Amino acid sequence: MRINHNIPALNAYRNLNAATGANSKAMEKLSSGLRINRAADDAAGLAISETMRGQLKGLNQATRNSQDAISLIQTAEGALTETHSILDRMRELANQASNDTYTANDRQEMQKEINQLKDEIDRIGNTTTFNNKNLLDGSASAIVSADNANTQVFARGAITNSGAFKLTIEATAGKAQIQKTNVFKISEGDVTSNLTIAAATGISQLEAGGLQHDDYTLTTDAAQAAGGTGTGDAAVTAVQFYRQNAGAALNIFGADAGADLAVADVDGAKNLSFMAEITGINGNSITYKIEWSSMANDGTTNSGTTNWTLNDVTAGQTLTLDSVGITLGGGTAAGLTVGDKQTFTLKADGDAAAHDAVTISGTATGTLANIVVAEGALDNKTSDFKVFSLDTTTGKSYAGTISTTIGGMGDGAATFTSEDGAGKTAALDTKLSSIDKFTDANGKFLLDQPQTLTLIQGDGKQTSVQLYASDTIQNVVDKLNQAIGEGLGQKDVLTNSADADKFVSFVTNPDSSGVESAESTIVIRSANAGADGKINIVGDEALISALGLSDVQGATESKFSVTVTDATNPSNMIAQNVSIQGNTLVGVVDKNVDVKFASNADIDITYNATTKEFTMANKAGSYTTTINLVGNAQTFQIGANEAQNMTAAIGDMRSAALGVDNILVTDRDSASKAITIIDKAINQVSAQRSSLGAIQNRLEHTINNLGVATENMTASESRIRDVDMASEMMEFTKMNILTQASQAMLAQANQKPQAVLQLLQG
Repeated sequence: MRINHNIPALNAYRNLNAATGANSKAMEKLSSGLRINRAADDAAGLAISETMRGQLKGLNQATRNSQDAISLIQTAEGALTETHSILDRMRELANQASNDTYTANDRQEMQKEINQLKDEIDRIGNTTTFNNKNLLDGSASAIVSADNANTQVFARGAITNSGAFKLTIEATAGKAQIQKTNVFKISEGDVTSNLTIAAATGISQLEAGGLQHDDYTLTTDAAQAAGGTGTGDAAVTAVQFYRQNAGAALNIFGADAGADLAVADVDGAKNLSFMAEITGINGNSITYKIEWSSMANDGTTNSGTTNWTLNDVTAGQTLTLDSVGITLGGGTAAGLTVGDKQTFTLKADGDAAAHDAVTISGTATGTLANIVVAEGALDNKTSDFKVFSLDTTTGKSYAGTISTTIGGMGDGAATFTSEDGAGKTAALDTKLSSIDKFTDANGKFLLDQPQTLTLIQGDGKQTSVQLYASDTIQNVVDKLNQAIGEGLGQKDVLTNSADADKFVSFVTNPDSSGVESAESTIVIRSANAGADGKINIVGDEALISALGLSDVQGATESKFSVTVTDATNPSNMIAQNVSIQGNTLVGVVDKNVDVKFASNADIDITYNATTKEFTMANKAGSYTTTINLVGNAQTFQIGANEAQNMTAAIGDMRSAALGVDNILVTDRDSASKAITIIDKAINQVSAQRSSLGAIQNRLEHTINNLGVATENMTASESRIRDVDMASEMMEFTKMNILTQASQAMLAQANQKPQAVLQLLQG
C-alpha cells in the first residue's frame, strides 16, 4: 500500500479528462451542427469541404449570371419586338403606296410616316441598353471603325476575323439618272425676245411686260455735261394720238392742229409720261381720264390715274400731275369725240447740272419716254419705267413696264422685241406664270400660291425648292442646280468644281439627238450612278404632272472588284477580286460583316459638253479604304470554373444595317421595290430574335442544370461537414455518463489512502 502515488486516482483522473474533452467536442458539434469545426476535427475532410464550398458559391453565382443574361436577352428581344412591328407598318405603307389609286400628295404623307418610323428604328437601336451597355447598335457583337467617313461597317452577329482589313476597289462605272420635263410653251400674252444688251451700258438685267408689239431700244446716256440734251424749260412731245372719228389727227386738248402744249416753267420738274382719253364733251367743257407715271431727279417713281375736266377748251387751264404743272387748251373742241386718246412725255428740266439720260423708243411707235435724272441716280438699283403707247389703228392703249438693273450706267443701248407669245416655246426669261403647263384644264393657275418641290436622293438625302409665279425658267434652273449641288451634296463628287452648274439646264438650242434634243425642256442630271444617285422629285400632284418628268437615261449600278487583305500583313490575302454590283460588300471580310463604301469609289465624274451628260470613268489608281474589327460578343459566365461560359452576339439593328434607311414610297415603282427591301429587313430581325430566343432557352436549361449540380454538391459537402445529430447525441450521452462515472471513481480512488491511517492507529 503506497501513499506517494495514487495510481487508481491518476487513472480515474485521466479518464475523466478524456471523457470531459470528448463531451465538450460532442457539445460543440451538437451546438454548431457541424462535424468539422476546426481543421483538427478532420483535416482532409476540411480541405475537401472548402473546395466544395467554393464550387457551391460559384454555382450559385453562375445561376445568378444566367438569370442576368436572360434579362439582357429579354431586353434586346423585347426592343426588337417593336422593331418588328415598325417594319410591318412600313411594309403596309409600301404596299399601299404601290397602288395607283393614290396621288403624289398621298404618297408624300405616307413618306412622312415612313421617315418617322425609320427614325424610331434608329432611336431603338441607339438607346436600348442593359446596365448602360448598348445592345442593338452592333457593339454587342463587334467594335467597328473605318478610315473614311463614306465607309460604313455593319456587324450582323459574332465575328471570327478580328483585325484591320484593307479594301482595294476597282470600279466599272454605271450610269446616272437623267430626267427631262415636258416641252414648255407660252400659254398667252406678250413675251420679250431677242434681248441684246450692250456691255458698256452697265445694264445687267432687263425685263419688259405689257408693251405694244414692236422692236424697242433703250438708250442710256451717262454723265452728260450741264447744258446738254434737254437744256432749258421742260420739253413736251406729243408722242401718239388716236381719233375715234375719221379725219385729220388733232390735239385732243383743243389745239387746232399738231400736238404743241404749253408747259409751266418749273425748274427741276419731274419726268412725266401720261396717256389721256376723252370721256365726255359738253360744249367747250371736256372731261378726260388721265393715267400717268413720273420719275424724279433722284430716280424716285410715282404713278396714278386722274379724272380731270378742262372747263373751257378755248381758254385753257393748268393740269397738275405729281406737282408738275402743264397748261393745256387754248384751241377748239371741233372734231373731238369721246374715245379720242393721246400720249405725251415730259422731260424734266433737270439737266442744268451734270445728268444721266434714258430714252425709250420703238421702231413703229416712235419715242415713248425721255428721262433725265441726276448723275448716278439710277446706278446700283433696279428701276421701273412706265411706257404708254397707242395702237393708232385699233385705238388699243398700252401701259407697259420696262424694269432694268443698272450696276453703273454707261453710254449704249439695249434692244429687244415685244411680241405675242401664245404657242411659242418658252425661253430662259419666260416666267412660270406664262407657261401653258402651269394652268390646268379648268383654267386654274397651279402657282397662285408658292409651291414646294422636294428632291429626295436614293441615299436618303433630301432638300427642297420653292417655286413662285414670278420665277423665270432661269430662276428654276438656278434653284434646282443649287439644290442638287448643295442640298444633295452632289457637287462634292465632281472632279471639277466648275461643273457644279451643270446638274440642270434648259434646252434653247436642241441637238439632233441626245439628252438635249427636245427644245424648251428642262434637263436634270444626277452625278451619282445607281440607286444612290437617283433623284425623285415630289410635290403637289398637279404640279408634278405639269412638269411631266421622265427618264432620258435610267440609273444603273456601278460594278466593283474588291480585294481584301490584312492591313498589318498585306501578303495575307483574305479575298481577291470579288465582283459585286452596287457598293455593299456582304459577308466577305467576315461572314457576319457588311461593308458599304462610297458609291463613286474609284470613279472620276466630269461633265461632257458634247454629250451634255456627266461622264464616269475609272480613276488612275485604285480606291482603298481600311476597316478595323474587334470581336465584342457578350460572354456569360455560366459555370463555377474558368472557361465555363457561353457567348451571344447581337447584331446592328438600326435602319442602315437593315437596309431600310433610304426607303422611298413617293412613287409607285419605288414603293413596290421597298416591299422586297423591307421583307429582307424583317427576315434579318426575325433571325436575330430567333437567335436570342434560342439563347434564352439554353440559359433556362443552364439554370436548371446549375440547380441540380448545386443540390448534389450541397449534399456531398453536407455529408462531409455536417454532424449526424443522432449519432452525436449518442456519443454525447455516452461521454456524459463516462464523465459522471469518472468523477465517482476519482472520488473513490481518493478515499484509498485513508486506509493507511487506520493501520497507523492500530
